[in-house]
Amino acid sequence: MIKNEKSEQQLKTLLQNNFQNYKIEYFSTIDSTNTYAKNLLEKNLNQNLIVVTDSQTAGRGRMGRSFYSPNASGLYFSLTIDLQNKNITPSQITAFSGVEVCNTIKVFFNIDSKIKWINDIFINNKKVCGILAEGIIDYTTGKIAKVVLGIGINLYKSKKDFPQEIQNIAGTVLEKEISEQTKIEFAAKLIQNIICFFQNPTENQLQKKLEEYKKLSFLIGKQVQVFPIIDDAKSSYTATVLDIDNNANLVVQAEGKTKVLNSGEVSLKI
Repeated sequence: MIKNEKSEQQLKTLLQNNFQNYKIEYFSTIDSTNTYAKNLLEKNLNQNLIVVTDSQTAGRGRMGRSFYSPNASGLYFSLTIDLQNKNITPSQITAFSGVEVCNTIKVFFNIDSKIKWINDIFINNKKVCGILAEGIIDYTTGKIAKVVLGIGINLYKSKKDFPQEIQNIAGTVLEKEISEQTKIEFAAKLIQNIICFFQNPTENQLQKKLEEYKKLSFLIGKQVQVFPIIDDAKSSYTATVLDIDNNANLVVQAEGKTKVLNSGEVSLKI
């Protein structure tokens, strides 16, 4: 775990007006920003955190998967979202954060992206971003009090190729390298967009964000293979995606029955 003091100061300068109550840390390398943030919250649940790094040695994705996080060419960060007294679910946080990623990429780089339920951002049929939301329980109430939201984005091509197992599915937002300053400016804008939206969203704002999510989804109307338990081919089945409900769950039809998926994984059938 190595600090990047220069980038940390640059990020703080960009965020200082609206985020004075956040602990902001920037690392050159760390095992996992989500793991680090969760460990801090175990000591003090009242903290608001923004943790950014240039590289992860043990990046994590959904379903216990690892998340490849090469040095410098990607942006990896975690932030905390307070759920107390808010009518927001962790699945909505995952989904609507994906919308903010797509919108910020569009504004910042003028590149269109799409969402594969529930947490993957795609450009040119390649995954460029993964999102992991993990709930933190307040043991005095037994309820989820905070969510640690982790986002990993492949910004541009690394000097090293992607590992063999993900070369056919992983991509990057950009073809060419960008400066560290541009990366930090992009990070600041995205972090600001996410935190500001979830501070106190109205029902109308949540509904509008859901409609944005649906428009960005490339699964509605398509046939998919559903894996209720990840990588368990025996329990998988074919379904047609009908809709996405108000809680960002996937509504599918399989064998003449309608099912609502709030967990698991789907892959597009070709």
